[in-house]
Amino acid sequence: MLQVVKQAQGGVPDAVTRAVVDELAARRIEQYPADIVELAKQCVIDFIAVTLAGTRESGAQAVAEELLDGRDGVGPVTLIGLAQRASALDAALINGMAAHALDYDDVSLPMSAHASVVILPALLALAEKRKSSGLQVLESFVAGYEAGARIGMYMAPTHYDSGFHGTGTIGTFAAAAACSHLMRLDADRTERAIGIAAAQAAGIRSMFGTDCKPLHAGKGAFNGLFAALLAARGFTSATGSVECANGFAATHAGARDGAEAFASPPGGFFLRQNLFKYHAACYMTHAAANAIAQTMNSHALSPDAVERIVVTADQSLNSVCNIADPDTGLGMKFSLRTVAALAMLGRDTSALSSFTDGAAGEPDIARAREKIEVELADIRPITRTGIRLIATDGRAIEAEHDSGKPETDLGVQRARLQGKFRALAGEVLGADRADQLLAQIDTLDRQPDMSVAMRFASAS
Repeated sequence: MLQVVKQAQGGVPDAVTRAVVDELAARRIEQYPADIVELAKQCVIDFIAVTLAGTRESGAQAVAEELLDGRDGVGPVTLIGLAQRASALDAALINGMAAHALDYDDVSLPMSAHASVVILPALLALAEKRKSSGLQVLESFVAGYEAGARIGMYMAPTHYDSGFHGTGTIGTFAAAAACSHLMRLDADRTERAIGIAAAQAAGIRSMFGTDCKPLHAGKGAFNGLFAALLAARGFTSATGSVECANGFAATHAGARDGAEAFASPPGGFFLRQNLFKYHAACYMTHAAANAIAQTMNSHALSPDAVERIVVTADQSLNSVCNIADPDTGLGMKFSLRTVAALAMLGRDTSALSSFTDGAAGEPDIARAREKIEVELADIRPITRTGIRLIATDGRAIEAEHDSGKPETDLGVQRARLQGKFRALAGEVLGADRADQLLAQIDTLDRQPDMSVAMRFASAS
């Protein structure tokens, strides 16, 4: 297990940014346990799947159309799910926007962010441009993920609680770290890249439920890659940009209690805490959906047999996913009442068709939503949600679920992600092409040139 060096009293490094950089530079795939390599590949599987499906969303299409307007569609990097190609920077933005457009991508609690949809668009674009190997991509993805998690933990919890969106902010650092690692920048230039990332990192939670939320992912990928590319050219920035006076932590509501951030994470890697989505909605709605679905099934209840359901969740969800009566498919994803209603109705919340503008206006869903009450309290962990279901026969049934626990059986997780991949990718590429692409990802650690593997992800 790699250890952060030069720790001061209480386990916090004297120079936070440099400690992250030193740990980042030391990461080598030969030191990674087999499950970490497997988890990294699973992140790629999930990322490609949601990106392909996300290309059909209007916000993703608007970004792609604007950036490709007047261009010849020829470039060194694949636009996932599209026939055109682009520069590495434009591809990072377009692919990152599409990846988060459905809000169906994986979650990193240490970063308070959607990690893969920021790191991988930047890293894969750079790798394809440089013709890097799949093994190098996996190595740098893990390195960037761990670096982003350190910074995310250093900023927690006040950064996110103050309204910043970690995908756009912390994700920018993670993308810059991963790209710097792939290019093997020395420590000084990597620290400059972190500083350039700090100068660009942005994202606010008031944008949840709009196209700007996935734009945070696309811009984070663009800005992280841009930071590493500029640092490689000798571009300068302040050192110690995370912790210095007027630096990122000081200006972006960082808690700066770094003892937990620089302790060894459970199992030695933050990546082991990564969480994948199987409901196509905000992750903080998943615990309620699971608790309700399990209760309905175990007690053989029909929707008509339910008088009301009280959902008790942490008060922080009020500003994350508590849109009371959404009128768009995107808004449905950030409505705890709506996702709970869908679960009560037995709707397939893994299906994209459950979250459309048309579904938002369905009378059956509106009536079911009237049976859902949301109570907010101080609950830890915030991923835990309780329900109290009152049946029409007078029974009161209580249950709870914690969606913050990662799957321990990676074989089971792989099978679920492959099913998700085939469902999403097959709609865009067709079943045969989707299986070919999945085979490429499954053998990523043996792929000598990412530019060859990525061709399977295009629409051409």
